[in-house]
Amino acid sequence: MTTHTWGVIPWLLWKMTTHTWGVIPWLLWKMTTHTWGGDSLASVEDDDPYMGGDSLASVEDDDPYMGGDSLASEEDDDPYMGGDSLASVEDDDPYMGVIPWLLWKMTTHTWGLVYMDHISSHLQKLDDSQASVESDDPYLDTKLRLKLLMARSCGDQNNFAQTLRILKETYKECKGSADGSVLCQWGVVYASTHYKKIRALLEPWKEETLTSLFTAFDQLDKMSENEALLANPRLGRQHRVLTGEGRGLMALGIQDFDLKGLRGTRAEQKLMQHSGLEKMTKVEVTEKLISHGYSMMKSSLAVEGGVADTQIDGMSADQAYLATAKYCDNFLRQKEEGDLDIGDRCVSAFPESVVVCLLQALKLGSLEARQRFPRLLQIIELHPESTSTFVSKSAEVPSWMFMLWISQMLAILDKPEAIAAVVYPLKLSQEGFKFGTSKKDIVHKDAVDRLAGLLGPDQLPLADRLILALECFGQPDQEIKDSFDEMAKLLKKGKKTQAKVVYNKLFNRIINYKVREKNEAAQGSMKREVGSSGEGTGLDETTADESLITSLPGLDIGSYARKFADKFKKDFDTKFGPEGNKITSMSLKEFAVHKQFIMNLFEEVKLKTSPLYPPGKLSEYSHWMANFNPNIHGRDLEIPGQYTGLSKPLPEYHVKIAGFDQAVKVMTSLRKPKRVTIHGNDERDYHFLVKGGEDLRQDQRIEQLFYIMNQVFLQDPACRSRKLQLKTYQVIPMTSRRSFQKLSTSPEAFHVLRSHCMQTHAMLCMCQYVMGIGDRHLSNFMVNLNTGEMIGIDFGHAFGSATQFLPIPELVPFRLTRQLRNLMLPLQEQGLVESTMIHQNAERQLQSLDSSEETMHWYPREKIQYVKRKLKGANPAYITRDELKLGHGKKAVFKDYETVALGHKENARCQLPEAGLTVEQQVTALIDQATDPNIHGRTWVGWEPWM
Repeated sequence: MTTHTWGVIPWLLWKMTTHTWGVIPWLLWKMTTHTWGGDSLASVEDDDPYMGGDSLASVEDDDPYMGGDSLASEEDDDPYMGGDSLASVEDDDPYMGVIPWLLWKMTTHTWGLVYMDHISSHLQKLDDSQASVESDDPYLDTKLRLKLLMARSCGDQNNFAQTLRILKETYKECKGSADGSVLCQWGVVYASTHYKKIRALLEPWKEETLTSLFTAFDQLDKMSENEALLANPRLGRQHRVLTGEGRGLMALGIQDFDLKGLRGTRAEQKLMQHSGLEKMTKVEVTEKLISHGYSMMKSSLAVEGGVADTQIDGMSADQAYLATAKYCDNFLRQKEEGDLDIGDRCVSAFPESVVVCLLQALKLGSLEARQRFPRLLQIIELHPESTSTFVSKSAEVPSWMFMLWISQMLAILDKPEAIAAVVYPLKLSQEGFKFGTSKKDIVHKDAVDRLAGLLGPDQLPLADRLILALECFGQPDQEIKDSFDEMAKLLKKGKKTQAKVVYNKLFNRIINYKVREKNEAAQGSMKREVGSSGEGTGLDETTADESLITSLPGLDIGSYARKFADKFKKDFDTKFGPEGNKITSMSLKEFAVHKQFIMNLFEEVKLKTSPLYPPGKLSEYSHWMANFNPNIHGRDLEIPGQYTGLSKPLPEYHVKIAGFDQAVKVMTSLRKPKRVTIHGNDERDYHFLVKGGEDLRQDQRIEQLFYIMNQVFLQDPACRSRKLQLKTYQVIPMTSRRSFQKLSTSPEAFHVLRSHCMQTHAMLCMCQYVMGIGDRHLSNFMVNLNTGEMIGIDFGHAFGSATQFLPIPELVPFRLTRQLRNLMLPLQEQGLVESTMIHQNAERQLQSLDSSEETMHWYPREKIQYVKRKLKGANPAYITRDELKLGHGKKAVFKDYETVALGHKENARCQLPEAGLTVEQQVTALIDQATDPNIHGRTWVGWEPWM
């Protein structure tokens, strides 16, 4: 209204003819009481007496003049005059049909002339006065920066139309600003918005996509001569990074593009201009674009100095290093996976650049660089020439930053905080070490033994004693069953001697405790004699004696384990012979009969009235824990789990163990995990779940992946506004069969919040689907009784193994049974559940996979590809089919499995294509498969699909 006088006239006339003349007094009142400069005809003010039932503020669908914001400037440097113009003047311009109508109205209606004269003269005066006011506004630059922040926020939410609208409205003012940095910031938002818009495309690129990208390039090129880039290094870095990222984006985008179709077009000229080539072959263009982008990314690292990092504009040094590392790593991955047809020379410098830039970003405090650190291990394995650079540069990084990844903890043994942080993972890893007999293997073994000596019982008696005490919390019947299963596999292969070895280990650990106790007591007495003289230990008499007393494992067998062993020892000797002598002459069939006999005896353990049911008193498991006193045993035993790697550890402030609660809560799941409460010296209680019988290193890594996913969700505005976060817990493996799982729940109250329960369950379902986590029976879920929050536990089956390996394959992507759906009546899954699943941005999760893929090296590469297929829009039914084929493809029943998985023609998943689904379609297919009664009726009974 203040810049285009003639443009408002037809709008006013249209309003006058459709709003029963109520506009006339409103206009007069406005002209006499308001300056009109800063006010909009659409503002709704409390003191406006004419804002009644027919308010001018309402934006009606049938208002033909509410579409155009302003006329596009026809200046050559106006970015909106190209293919991306939001206000192009076309043949269907609503103002073109109004002119004859306006002339007719003005010649036939006296009121039209009167009011138009008043309005025109008044607006002309305001035009002049407003221009002078704005030119003298000392806060204009600040206002423009706030609008640019608003535009950037809209872009973060993928509201690209609103972003471009704000940019168009502010372009002239930014261009006319005396502060050149304002125009630079405008160009940065403009280019980054176009990049995000293009990355969000699901279909292959078209010529319009190239044109849009070239428009962003043109704006960045114009900025390159702006002195503000030199005055503000943060902006200078960001300008160069955006220029480089744009070239890389185009290099990837043209891979599925037919360049022959561009011949003779402006897009071809632009592409040749930016690649510097006269002939357009796809490989050469791609390599030129990648090289140009790499040069720009490297140049951003040379920018020194800058304003304080607290400023929100521009890019800090650590962000520039991280961006460069990601740029190089992206093309390395594409090359490794065969998705990019380029020569080796083009990316020859990228491995070392990733190592240098990622470690430098980590050194400068980048959290994302810390999360990406394991990728460096892959790079030095694939590109050994970068190893020396890795060694030299990693020495410059503070050691605690490696603690986020267990595999890196051993690199910090020379630091004060290393001992307590490394003791548990080293103890765990030692059990699986297998050394060869070559000279190199022997040297390697000696080095590991020396490291183990630094963390042995003599150096850390309390930590080692805690690990041994946890051995007492295992469920004997389940451990025996696991050993029997292992023996059956060995007997099936004819390895009877090895089966006997497994039996003896089992028998001596659980059944024959009296002999073990006697032997270990004798060893303890011998050590005491050595320790009292101080010979060979480096300890004084008091310290040596205390160390030995607190580290005798045989003296801590609780009454529960003793009762169990005494009850069944005779049966073991009868069936398997003393020391398992009958096993070497036993057939697999005979072993199965004896195994079943023993397992039938264990049915007594399941009865709560039985004396062999797991007790609820700590003293019946471990006397040492029940009688622990820091004044006697020592005050240096820390509560496990305080070395997270998320911040620098300060051991002097870590919470120490003051004692253990005498009550133990036994969970009802199969392996009967026990909840133990530790009293901290900060007068707080810490709940831990002691779980035996499984190797929980996989659980720990899954939790790490969930943590990374949570960080990604926090960066996404849609997820952040909905508070979509997975509830994670810390898994601390201590031996291959024991672990502490740190809980953050409290059972003191029962208050289930329905919406929170189902929102967190939907969140959990989607994340577990991405990671292929199966076996989701009722015992693998926990509910926070304070908040209703759903928590997933036990990730023994991950990456599709429940579908591939279980005898009755799991065909559902996650648990969404009728009972859970009815919890959300009347909308069921179509309400909050579906909405939450849709807003778990697949693009963001794909980014999290880039950060975490290197932590999943213990799985075949094929499984990682399944994860990527899911995140790129694959139909979940076909994923299930492919996983079924891996484990059951040769079975006669496979065709029936496949039919059930793919569904009937009436199922939504069956009506959708195999790949290329939108997020909404994928969620629809997932829910259809998860709620299919035909699948639920064929599920293993222990999964309890009726609940």
